Amino acid sequence: MRGMTSLLVVAIVSIGIAFGLSWLPQLESASRQQGKEEAVFQTEATRTLTDRNLVDLLVRQPLFMDIGHVEWSDSILSIDLKAKHGQADPDFIYRDLYTLSKLSLNGTRNVNQLLVRIMEQPSGGGGSQQLLVAMEARREDLKKAGAASGANGTTNAEQYVSSHFRLTFTPTWLDRRTK
Repeated sequence: MRGMTSLLVVAIVSIGIAFGLSWLPQLESASRQQGKEEAVFQTEATRTLTDRNLVDLLVRQPLFMDIGHVEWSDSILSIDLKAKHGQADPDFIYRDLYTLSKLSLNGTRNVNQLLVRIMEQPSGGGGSQQLLVAMEARREDLKKAGAASGANGTTNAEQYVSSHFRLTFTPTWLDRRTK
C-alpha cells in the first residue's frame, strides 16, 4: 500500500507540472498583447548612426568582403574593405559598394558622406595592403540623381555606383579590368 501511495503522489505531481508547463506559452502571448515587451532591435527604416550602433549596423550587412577599418566622425563614415590577393572580383566589389551606399545614405539620417576604400591584402600575409578602388558618396549626389533618374526598377550595382558617386581606380585595378 505504501508503494501505491508513493506512486500516486508522483503521478499527481507529474500531472501538475505538465499542466503548469502547458500554460507558459499562453502567459507569454498574454504579456505580448499587454505590451510588456520591448523590441531588442529597432525596425524603423532610417536611423541615426552613432558610435553605439555602428558595429551592429555594419555586422548585419551582407558584404562579400571583410571589413578592415571603420571610422565615424562629423557625419562622415569611412570604411576599408579587405579583398584577398588576386580574388578582387569586380561584381563583389560593386555589390559591396552599392550595399554600403544604400545603408549609409538611404538607411540613416545623419551620414552625409561615405568614403570606401577597397584594399587588396598582400599574398602570403607579408607586405603592405594595396589600394584598388576608392568611392566617395555624398547624400547630395543621391538627391541630384534621384530627381533626374526617377524609379527604374531593378538596378545593376556597377551602373548605379558608377553613375551616382565618384570612383577612383588605381593602375593595378585598371590593368586587371582590361585583361
